[in-house]
Amino acid sequence: MRKAGVIVGVLLILILSLPSLVLSQKAALWDGTHWKDLSQETKIGYVKGVGNLADYEMAASGRRSGAISRSLGQQWKNKNIDTIVQEVDKFYQENPQKLSMPVIEVMLRCCKGLGIP
Repeated sequence: MRKAGVIVGVLLILILSLPSLVLSQKAALWDGTHWKDLSQETKIGYVKGVGNLADYEMAASGRRSGAISRSLGQQWKNKNIDTIVQEVDKFYQENPQKLSMPVIEVMLRCCKGLGIP
């Protein structure tokens, strides 16, 4: 009986310490090393999330919106999500030495018409 109490106590400590372990991990931008392993649905979700954030920022701040939101809003208005995903895929496939470049930077460069750097 005592052994079961010790096991429950240890499990309780582990469960309660999980949030602190998760929070202690450093947040990082997704880059090509992450992107290449994502499913098509997850890539689409990522692009939609960035687009929704840009739309919100533009709506909330009007003309004073940030440069990223303004740039995405202007460049993405005539593109569909699949095209944006394909452009990011193409960038990382053609530039394997740039897998450390954040996905958001690739999206801004490729989708803005700056071409592949």
